[in-house]
Amino acid sequence: MKLTWFGDDTFRIHAAGAIVVVEGEGALPGVDRAELVSGADLVVAFAGAVGGTKGGLEAAGAIADAGGG
Repeated sequence: MKLTWFGDDTFRIHAAGAIVVVEGEGALPGVDRAELVSGADLVVAFAGAVGGTKGGLEAAGAIADAGGG
């Protein structure tokens, strides 16, 4: 497992052969969002966050369905 922090609540997680980006919109200035999410199997946002594709338990279920949990 590899966990990379990009500031605030933004993480890129490599685990069980999957790449998950959490809160990609919250990356610090200077981080290229397109590069951050490239190759991601799943991009998630906390419930209520603007621009997220999934939140909370929905994302956890999607990771499990993808074989990552």
